[in-house]
Amino acid sequence: MKKLAGVAVSSLLVASMVLGSGVIGYGKTPMGQTDALGETDTAIPAATMPAAAPEAQSEAQPAAEDPNAYTGYLFVHFIDTEENPDKEQIYYSVSKNGTDWTTLNDGKPVLRSEVGEEGVRDPHIIRTPDNKFAIVATDLSIANRKGAWGAAQTGGSRNIIVWKGDTLTSMGEGKAYAVGTEDSLDVWAPESIWDVDKEQYMVTWASIVGDRETQTCYDWHYRIYRSYTTDFESFSEPEVYMEREGNIIDTTFYYNEANKMYYRFTKDEHNKWVFMEQGAHLDGDFEMVATYSIDGKHYSMTTGVEGPTVYKSNTEEKWFLLLDNWTYKPYETEDITKGVFTTAGEFTFNGPRFRHGSVIPITTAEYDALLEAYPNPAPAEPDKTEGELIYDLDFDGGNLTATVGAQYVATASADFTFVDGQKTGKKAAEFKDNKFITLPGALLAGKDNLTLSFDIKIMGSGTSWLFFAAQNANQMNDPRTYFGTLYKEGEGVYSAERYLNQGWSDQLDAWDNTRAGADWANVTIVYYKNSTKMFINGKAATGKPMVANSFSIAEILGADPTIYLGKATWGANGEYSNMLLDRFRVYDYAMPDAQVAELYAADTAN
Repeated sequence: MKKLAGVAVSSLLVASMVLGSGVIGYGKTPMGQTDALGETDTAIPAATMPAAAPEAQSEAQPAAEDPNAYTGYLFVHFIDTEENPDKEQIYYSVSKNGTDWTTLNDGKPVLRSEVGEEGVRDPHIIRTPDNKFAIVATDLSIANRKGAWGAAQTGGSRNIIVWKGDTLTSMGEGKAYAVGTEDSLDVWAPESIWDVDKEQYMVTWASIVGDRETQTCYDWHYRIYRSYTTDFESFSEPEVYMEREGNIIDTTFYYNEANKMYYRFTKDEHNKWVFMEQGAHLDGDFEMVATYSIDGKHYSMTTGVEGPTVYKSNTEEKWFLLLDNWTYKPYETEDITKGVFTTAGEFTFNGPRFRHGSVIPITTAEYDALLEAYPNPAPAEPDKTEGELIYDLDFDGGNLTATVGAQYVATASADFTFVDGQKTGKKAAEFKDNKFITLPGALLAGKDNLTLSFDIKIMGSGTSWLFFAAQNANQMNDPRTYFGTLYKEGEGVYSAERYLNQGWSDQLDAWDNTRAGADWANVTIVYYKNSTKMFINGKAATGKPMVANSFSIAEILGADPTIYLGKATWGANGEYSNMLLDRFRVYDYAMPDAQVAELYAADTAN
């Protein structure tokens, strides 16, 4: 192994923790420093590919009338977090405009790794000069390791997993190749790029080094390594390619044909940001792009991101930079040479959360072939956004008889006390001393769209479940399948939760929260098939954003759900409520935002 010359490196022993596919380290990084790149002294076979740079990494595009013109995009990525091994495989998503993405194959992996750790992360795809394809990926499955991130760093694989194919639909089986140094403790986030000078592929990755036998790291210092290949089967001896005083990972490149410059984006693990450099040669000096910024601020203001990917629009002078923050945040610029990025406009990532991947342009024929090979089922029926009130329990009669939907008989766990509600002449049920109400499962069973509205006043400390629905009456054991609304007294927030357990840990489907005092509040929850909205007093919640999902309320609840007001189904510990409930209403549709506001205004007027 040949070390990079001319850069001082401190040996730092640091505690580490992990974010996504990278390691969070601590150190000091001289951000204005220029790399001096080492030259390999390993003999490399003559290139077997044509000398032209791959069009997939250049801004040059075929003419519009050319049948090979790029008219779409392919996103190769993994998804979500580490709920199960299926998440850490290779997914294909396509787009016609580069901003609205559709995941193929009914949301299932297109390529699976059956070698090494039998899971992959951080896939990177390249179009070769002779119009074939290669994918390299990290040989890592945190799900199979049961969440053992630390062991994945110090006892990880030295391999990368490689797929090759003549077409995007014939990528074959993944094969493992040991590219790391003999003392590499892991090999993470590999990428490849065609070196126009050497007429070979440069493959890069991040590693720490140490004693593999004892799984002891020398200095917890992540460097970027590289190797050269002509066929993605034989690789030259690895060498250090980039090194800073602090940890660096996740390097990606964009080659700009117009000015023959490479643009290099790398994550600084000390500061948790992605910096941008430029250089005329992969094997030459790179310097910081002085004008690089995000949303008008120095890039150092955008932290907690990793896994950058960069691609150009097929139709205009616009480049997209996507940064992984447990899902992608999109940015755009009209001049890649300046790197002045702003938050991209309308961008949709359907279904699962896209994680650390890469994008290439594709032709119409390639797009159509992907849809044919990895089809999605017919589109589901649209969300039901019109309907009626099907249940209204207002307690004004001093009992549990509903004024609408009386056939859904409510059952009390004990005698309830009814007190004055929030409005003159109105009554509220007093929930305390572990009292709760059970509603029949038929009220909600089989419904994909719902709107629930409650008038609530929190009376005691602790967690109060306002509403809870689950497949069964005990959610202590897997699978946990429920949704509900609660007040978290410690945080002072209302929260809507929506879970469908799919493995060894809970998968949080969608949630939101907003701060609210202990006075009366109207809480309205709108359930769409693939998302949830919360409203407090007629206004959309301002807490954490909802996450789109691929399973519905009907799937969560099953045919005969358990429904409670005032408790959850956590076995003996039901997390009972201390609250006044003035009114509980159910609508059989997803109420549009404007109607929610109108509903609250009408209630207030009355």
